[in-house]
Amino acid sequence: MSNPLAGVDPRWLLYGAAIAGVGFVAWQLTKAARAGATLAAEGLATVGAAINPASDQNLAYRGVNAIGSGITGDSSWTLGGWIYDVTHPSEEQLRAVGLRPAARGPAERSTVTPPRNDDESPSPFNVGA
Repeated sequence: MSNPLAGVDPRWLLYGAAIAGVGFVAWQLTKAARAGATLAAEGLATVGAAINPASDQNLAYRGVNAIGSGITGDSSWTLGGWIYDVTHPSEEQLRAVGLRPAARGPAERSTVTPPRNDDESPSPFNVGA
């Protein structure tokens, strides 16, 4: 058997090996760039959710709720729920400070209707008309 590379200039072998090496490195870089692009897109989506003020996964929302949960010991504590509780006291809380709870049903509502704003009813806007 004869050597198939006999008579081939060694420089051509070196050029061929260099081209194959550059091709392999380019293929690996392209593969890594695609994986990096996918990771970058996922990273951007995560960052977008973390700074989106309308998201319930943004950093401020999660941070405030984590601190509130830590202070109160209630794992389901949220700032929005706390604001609602403060602005909408229970009937027991109102009675404790001497206030009467608001009417809840039709039987508790007042039957007095406010006066109409026409020429017959007293109104500060009808003066001199």
